[in-house]
Amino acid sequence: MEPKTHPDQEYWRKVKSPDDAGIDLAAIARIEIDCTLLPCAGGNDGCLLIVPFLAQQAGFGDLPLRIFSHRYEGGDISKPKRYFDCRSASPRGELKRLFAVNGSWDWAAP
Repeated sequence: MEPKTHPDQEYWRKVKSPDDAGIDLAAIARIEIDCTLLPCAGGNDGCLLIVPFLAQQAGFGDLPLRIFSHRYEGGDISKPKRYFDCRSASPRGELKRLFAVNGSWDWAAP
């Protein structure tokens, strides 16, 4: 499966603008994006770089994003479920830095 066909990229490509959906951007504290695993970070078309850009292009400007995995990385329960925070307008270098400083949300026993 190529990154452009990953569900998180496909979803953001289909999102209508906030205006069309009657969404008040000022009322949004953060957009949380649930991924099976943390976004693929390889190459220029990886979800790490593209998903925030697609959210911005869909009209969500420079909003805080929390992107998290709901599965143990690689199926290995010694690797926690993780998340990282960024903004939809974060530059590529900033996205990579924030991705590398991810945190665990694995507060529940497997």
